[in-house]
Amino acid sequence: MPVKGYKTITVSEEAYNKLAQFLEEHRKELEKQDVRSISGLVSHLVMYVIEADDILRRRAPWMR
Repeated sequence: MPVKGYKTITVSEEAYNKLAQFLEEHRKELEKQDVRSISGLVSHLVMYVIEADDILRRRAPWMR
């Protein structure tokens, strides 16, 4: 059971390993954005994609 206010997701082992490698390679830059774990990285990346898609949809709907 996850902590209150959080949900659990499942990723493939391949995706997890790539995330772990990315986190290690970019740890210093990510810590400046308060990303300190793989779950934090996943949250950060998902929000980034959602925000980018929202901006694209509003400013350039023909590109979708």
